[in-house]
Amino acid sequence: MKRIFVLLLALMFAALPAMADSAPTGLPFTTDVAEDGSLVFYFEDLMFRLPAEWKDKVVGLPGNSCFGFYHRASYEAYKAEGIENGGFLFSLGASVNHDFAELPHFEYLGFNENSCMNYFFVLPSDYPAYMQDDIRAEYDAMYAQMDEVIDSVVIYGTETEAQTEPVPQAEPAPQTEPQVEQGQGNKHK
Repeated sequence: MKRIFVLLLALMFAALPAMADSAPTGLPFTTDVAEDGSLVFYFEDLMFRLPAEWKDKVVGLPGNSCFGFYHRASYEAYKAEGIENGGFLFSLGASVNHDFAELPHFEYLGFNENSCMNYFFVLPSDYPAYMQDDIRAEYDAMYAQMDEVIDSVVIYGTETEAQTEPVPQAEPAPQTEPQVEQGQGNKHK
């Protein structure tokens, strides 16, 4: 059983590009593959799922206080043309303040009282898919599932809960909304 788990983790990391010059300094994570094939990402205070259909179609790029996800076919097509970070789907961000509320397209996920961190997704502000018809269609199908990804987020109350990798819940944990003016939080729809 342990071998299968290690093999699954190895396959999961193979789906993410090796970025030797960009270590995940702000949001370390672990991954798993659920029984239904969905890709589960466990960060310190939260977890979320990517649909099973996204397997081998997504690229993850770590940053200082975020982790970005990109449509692989768009990312690679743009990269071949010398354009970095094409095919952006979303990034998970963490912040101790509410500066992210100034971002044009964010989805607030919640606040962890133990770590005093706010979590949010940043969504594309333009259309980042590569314009080849089949690549664009695949990007559109993936982006249409963003509500499913957002709805899968579970924020844990303690760091201990996150470290023991609890069984994901069907419904997201209750979340506390930030104190921002009406209209500044953007819904994906």
